Amino acid sequence: MKCRQIEILLADYLDKELSAQDMARVEEHLQHCSKCAEELRFLKKYKREAALLRKVKAPDDFLAKVHRRIENPAGKNSIINIIFFPLKIKLPLEAAGVCALVLIAVFVFNPFRTEKIEYSSEETPRDATRRRDG
Repeated sequence: MKCRQIEILLADYLDKELSAQDMARVEEHLQHCSKCAEELRFLKKYKREAALLRKVKAPDDFLAKVHRRIENPAGKNSIINIIFFPLKIKLPLEAAGVCALVLIAVFVFNPFRTEKIEYSSEETPRDATRRRDG
């Protein structure tokens, strides 16, 4: 058997839930494959550590809450639904907001200025303004 097939069977091998023939195949493979033997050691350690964990009792309505979350994953009052739905109202409002921001940016930054201030390196900026004003 290949390592991939053995890795699938290791948990059942550890729990002794395989047929006698499969148990023999896994044992034979483990004698020759150090990678799979290491995987089995890890699973044994993992099982021991998991058995030491403290048991916690779930709330009585735990399964009902899980089923509700599965049926309605986002929830009607989730932030995603509040921001983006209903689309018939939200999209036009968002488009209007974007247009307003663009217009404000154009007026504030005014990239279409028609006047340009020019001065040459021979005269100081102060002389250029005097010449322009006078």
